[in-house]
Amino acid sequence: MALFVLVLLAGPVGVSAQAKPDFSGSWKINQAKSSAGATGNNAKVSFPSELVVTQQAGAVHVEIRFPRTDPVKVTYTADGSEVAVPIPGVTEKARAAWDGDRLVITARRVVSTAFGEFITDTKEIWTRTGDVLTIQKTQSSEGLSETETAVFDRSR
Repeated sequence: MALFVLVLLAGPVGVSAQAKPDFSGSWKINQAKSSAGATGNNAKVSFPSELVVTQQAGAVHVEIRFPRTDPVKVTYTADGSEVAVPIPGVTEKARAAWDGDRLVITARRVVSTAFGEFITDTKEIWTRTGDVLTIQKTQSSEGLSETETAVFDRSR
């Protein structure tokens, strides 16, 4: 009986609080390790060439860098609150939340043209193993969906 009570007081066996990974650092895309549709001029799903991340309790600050464009800076609050992503000529709203040890970022981008609005929904799943950041990104628009994976190496 005493052992039964002790087990009940200890809680579920094998369950522990998962530590959130720290994505802080400068990350450069590794084209050789990324899926073919994630890199190059014919990428099906675009990824930045570099990410600079600073993480604090409750917030992940990301500077997104593509070649030949100004960086985009966004601060995600990891509680699922909606934030605006400052991209010229585009309306984009995003949310980030933890799913165990993964950071999940969802976004909706609206581009208004003379032909109407073009809407793209994305879902990124960030995971970190050592000095490697892996982002699986699913992009959906007009009933079509593509998923690609980019691998980033930590450069500092």
